[in-house]
Amino acid sequence: MANLGTNMTKTTDLTASQKEVAARTFMLEVNKLHDDVFYRYALKTNFRPDSDTYTWRRYNQLPKTTASLTEGVSPTALKTTMVEFKTKVNMEGAYVEISDKLLTYGLDDQLVVNSELLGENAFNRLNDIIYTKLQSGCNVMYADGTTSNETAAAKTFTLADLVKIKAMFKRYGVKPVEGGKYILVAAPEVIADFLKSNASNASFIDISKYTNPKEVIDGEVGTIMGFRIVESNLIQPVSGTPSAGSGTYTYYPCLAFGRDAFGTLSIDGTSADANGVEIIYHGLNEAGGALNQFATLGWKHNGFGARILRDEALCRYVVGASTATAPDLEEDDLTDVVSG
Repeated sequence: MANLGTNMTKTTDLTASQKEVAARTFMLEVNKLHDDVFYRYALKTNFRPDSDTYTWRRYNQLPKTTASLTEGVSPTALKTTMVEFKTKVNMEGAYVEISDKLLTYGLDDQLVVNSELLGENAFNRLNDIIYTKLQSGCNVMYADGTTSNETAAAKTFTLADLVKIKAMFKRYGVKPVEGGKYILVAAPEVIADFLKSNASNASFIDISKYTNPKEVIDGEVGTIMGFRIVESNLIQPVSGTPSAGSGTYTYYPCLAFGRDAFGTLSIDGTSADANGVEIIYHGLNEAGGALNQFATLGWKHNGFGARILRDEALCRYVVGASTATAPDLEEDDLTDVVSG
């Protein structure tokens, strides 16, 4: 009679070095947020696991002193006041499944490939949360003195508009960000118009002329009129239907801001409970179902959100563009043909 010995399939978890590689690959992508213009200039604060609501506090300037001291008489004490801004924070995350066959025979290192893809996914999701919040601000300026998205769509970027935004910031006491400059973030089509009109302007300083290249923001093209001009494809074209006639019009809701305009939760830390993003792996024997057929790799932040803190320090600049908007590409257009 044959020996019916036990042949139990065993699966192994990742080694410590494999986990380190996955985490490092993931964080290389997520940490690009530190160089992105929106996260870079947000007032960042740490997540607290004891609440799903976070509060930022801004202290108001003390009232002006309007009288001199009188000898022997104590003046009335000034009162410190503050404003609170609350926002709900949400858990964020996503994961992928990796089959046992791919883990064993995959053409590429599936752990590294998926760690990088998840890092990009986390970057895009967290950045979108910040950007969407900023687009909800109530302070709007329409290009060239127009008064609506439709009429602004027929106008292009001008330095005169930039002067108006700067004057508004100055009037409301909005301070510049680092380097003594305000920020204007514009769509690629708007930047194309800007460079066409101002590349040879003596007051425009191209980033190639910066004395410290390490200070360049991702997407920055240069400075002019007290603003650092930054290109970002987060600024998406928006289409509308004309109030009269047919067809559509397209405008770009660009964003200008100064110091302390908005806040966000931090991504730093070694885990979600330590104020940051974490990457999570479950092996074949944990996530793979009855037959250990797949592992999972994912990311999570236990509480992320963003909040406008000073409406007067954030301006949505609505403008059109003479440069044609790139057409939408179909999936087939983006698929490489592999021959062999």
